[in-house]
Amino acid sequence: MAGSDNSRTLPSITRRNLLSTAAASISASNVPLAGSTSPPLQEGNHSDPVLPLWEKWFTTHKHCGELCRQQQRLETRLFEIVRDLTDDERDEAWNAADEALGYSRACQAEAELMNEEQSLVKALWNTPARSLVGIIAKLHSVVECEDPGDTLKITPWPELRSILTDLVQLNDRGRTI
Repeated sequence: MAGSDNSRTLPSITRRNLLSTAAASISASNVPLAGSTSPPLQEGNHSDPVLPLWEKWFTTHKHCGELCRQQQRLETRLFEIVRDLTDDERDEAWNAADEALGYSRACQAEAELMNEEQSLVKALWNTPARSLVGIIAKLHSVVECEDPGDTLKITPWPELRSILTDLVQLNDRGRTI
């Protein structure tokens, strides 16, 4: 475009980076581009109610993943501690190691956060979007939460990932529907 201040190169979206690229696109949509005359999406009375819900859900979703990985590390450590013990020694050693490592506390924290995440994503899915980026946010959360991954390439997942890719590219180019 002649005279355009927006000369950034859009990254190629792949199956591997789709979800992180979509999240970055949603987050960046609230920051005006250099030279843009468009206000941020959440400014004033024209805000999309989906966006604050998505931000809260996405933060909780990432924290839930971190707690899951922490719990898995603690569980691995527990099994390493009791692996070579006899059955009689194992229960007592497990309980002592659990108390010392905080495994049960980590499991409880993860379960509580997973419940919060489920409540947030249901609220997000039930809130009408008012913008393209709101639609992207809702679709991103569905794919992030429900996509069975590469092992199942059955309908509708490849199609939903393709639609999400198209929407992210439209959003990143500054187009509107």
